[in-house]
Amino acid sequence: MILLFFFYGLAFEGLGLAAYLQLRREGDFPLKKELPWLASFGFVGGAAGWVDMFLASGSLQEIANILSILRVTLHLLTGLLLLRFGWGMLNNLNPLPAWSIFIPGILIVPIAFVITYATTTFITPSPIEIPIEIWTRYLLYMPGSLLRGLAVYGSSVIAGGFGWSWY
Repeated sequence: MILLFFFYGLAFEGLGLAAYLQLRREGDFPLKKELPWLASFGFVGGAAGWVDMFLASGSLQEIANILSILRVTLHLLTGLLLLRFGWGMLNNLNPLPAWSIFIPGILIVPIAFVITYATTTFITPSPIEIPIEIWTRYLLYMPGSLLRGLAVYGSSVIAGGFGWSWY
C-alpha cells in the first residue's frame, strides 16, 4: 500500500510539473488561463498522496495527528482546486453548447442525494475525518471532474469532431 501511495503522489506531482512547464511556454492558448489551477491541483494532490503514504507506513507516529489534519486539509484543497479548474474550463467555452442549459437541472439529483446523505452521516457518531473525506469526494471531486469532462466534450463539439481545441 505504501508503494501505491508513493506512485499516486508521484503521478500527481508529475501532472503539476507538466502543467507548470506548459504554463511557462510562449504563446496564448485558451487553456493557459486555467493551467495554474491544474498545476496547483497536481502539486497539492501529490502532497496529499505522500501524506497518505507516511500515515500508512506508521513510521511517524509522533506526528500522526498532525499528518491526519494535514491529510484532510490537503484533500479538501485538492477538491477545491479541481472544481475551480473544471469551472474555469467550462467558462472558457465560447459559445456554450446548446445542451449546457440542462446542467443545472441535472445537478439537482446529486445535490438532493448529497443533502439527504449528509444529514444521516453527520447525525451518526463517527470520527469527523471520515465524513469530511467522504463529502470532499462527493461535493468537490465529483462535480469538478464532471465540469472538466463537460468542458472537454463541449470544446470538441464546438471544434467539430473529437479534436482538442485547447491548443
